[in-house]
Amino acid sequence: MSLSNVVALAIHGDARCCNSSQQRLNRTRAFLVAHGVWFGSLVVTLVCCVHWLELGANHLQPPHLSNQMFAAVLIAFLIGTAAWISALMFAFRRATGE
Repeated sequence: MSLSNVVALAIHGDARCCNSSQQRLNRTRAFLVAHGVWFGSLVVTLVCCVHWLELGANHLQPPHLSNQMFAAVLIAFLIGTAAWISALMFAFRRATGE
């Protein structure tokens, strides 16, 4: 399965019915890989933003990291993480009656 198929599966989902457990397993793996890529991107964004804040703080005399900007970056990361977890939980919810 190509990366573009994995991304399309993560974004749009796939309503096709799986006939075998191997197909379900492959779809689940592809879904988890795609979600791992999204979470990895979220973490890289957090690291880049904190690094950018640190560089800006080091230009000041004396060096000072803005607590408000750091808190805003951290809150944005936590909101993104909550959305990522919600999407993951929604994808693996149990069908009614199970």
